[in-house]
Parts: sequence; structure tokens; C-alpha cells
Amino acid sequence: MTEGAIVLYGGAFDPVHLGHLAMAEFARQELRAGEIRFLPAGHSPWKKGHQVSFEQRARMLEIALEGSGFTLDRREGGREGKSWTVDTLREIRREVSEPLVLLIGSDNLAGFPGWKEPEEILELATLAVINRPGGPPDSAVPHLALEWPAMEISSSWLRRRMAAGHGCRYLLPEGVWAYIREEGLYGTR
Repeated sequence: MTEGAIVLYGGAFDPVHLGHLAMAEFARQELRAGEIRFLPAGHSPWKKGHQVSFEQRARMLEIALEGSGFTLDRREGGREGKSWTVDTLREIRREVSEPLVLLIGSDNLAGFPGWKEPEEILELATLAVINRPGGPPDSAVPHLALEWPAMEISSSWLRRRMAAGHGCRYLLPEGVWAYIREEGLYGTR
């Protein structure tokens, strides 16, 4: 059902960390995916704002994805207004014929019925849910459940650590950690 599919992995990636990459690799193997696309959110309807610009988040993803076989899709960065998942899926569906899989964390599953046009999202893509701390174990929303040995790491936790002056060298891809320090992001100056 998902073999050869394009797996779409969206999020703020503010910043991208090793947990994101490990989750993507796990999903690639479990789903036998043909492609994993990282889709950084342009203007997320669920977040009050991002710590750094879209271009900085996309640049960190470029660095992190180098040599991984994963791809970066920047389409939401050029979009005016909110970045709705259903709009992105519609665009991608017009471009490709392969099955689409939308990868989300279980912490997002409870809110899924409140997303813009959730029924159409489920028509456009298979929903694959990877368990994460704080996420509901069961849901009435049809989905594929991916059970992985969760890494309890989050971008918000990393931002707090960096703002407090703590290093995050082994929690981020090496090039991303260097970029964050060079640019003075998240209070690292």
C-alpha cells in the first residue's frame, strides 16, 4: 500500500534535529517509501510564529539533508497567508501520480479533525502516525500506526537549551549546529 510512496513530512523544523532525521529514516524503512520530502511550514496556522525565518529553517534543512537521500520541498515558503496541509497536498497531487503518505507525530493526531478539510486530506494521502511522547495512542481517524522507540527530543526544548547558553552539538546535525552558531540563532551569540 505504501511501497514506493512519496512520504511528506511537514513541520516547523525550528530547528531540524537528529530526532527528525531518525524519524524520517524509520518511516522510509517501515513504509518502504520511494521518497521522503521534508516540507518546512511557511506560515503555520498552529504556531504563533517561528524563532527564525523560513529561509533560515530551509537552509538548516538543506545542510541536514545533505547526502541523506531525503528531499527538501520549499513550496510553502513562497505562499501568501497560512500554510494549510490540504493546499500543499492538492498541489503535490497535481504534480505526481505516486501514492502520497502524510507523516505526523501522534501528538498531532488528536487535533487532526480540526485541521482545514481533514476529509480531503485523507482522500489525497494516507495518514501515517509515528508515536511521540504526549500523543494519544488511539484515534477514530483512519491511519497507519508506526511504533518507534521514541527519542524524547523536540525543537522547542532545543531552543530553550540554546537560549540558556547550553550546547546542543550532539542533538543536531553537525552542519546545522555550526550554522546556528555562525548565524547567532536561538540566542547562541
